[in-house]
Amino acid sequence: MTVIPQAIIMEGRTYRDGIELKPADIFRHVSAGGEICSTTAINTAEYCGAFTELRKECGALIHFTIGSALSSCYQNAVLAAEEVPGVTVVDSTGGGGGGSQGADPEPGNLFGDTGGGGRMYGVQPLRPKHAGNYICCKIIK
Repeated sequence: MTVIPQAIIMEGRTYRDGIELKPADIFRHVSAGGEICSTTAINTAEYCGAFTELRKECGALIHFTIGSALSSCYQNAVLAAEEVPGVTVVDSTGGGGGGSQGADPEPGNLFGDTGGGGRMYGVQPLRPKHAGNYICCKIIK
């Protein structure tokens, strides 16, 4: 499983979601009267670095982002996928964690075209049924 953490800003300090700051920490902070936290989108350079490293381990990469209506993560991931061959980006169309999943890039596979640009024919019809967070996996070829 690979999750690319978003940055969470709490009291002027930046933390990596799920690594340096857990949801319980945020709930405790706000319950104690602290300010509401904010986030920043994963930028294109961060995505390029993560995609490049992950592509060393699998034939193709499928990345589900937080919905484009909520964050610029999708747009940034698509730009990065144009730079890193074999990456397909999918807009989850809802809130939730973004992550990457490896796939076999051979013709006729479940995922169809894994060449990038947000196309993923086999999974595309399932997107409207998404009702929560994506658990993001990486399948090593």
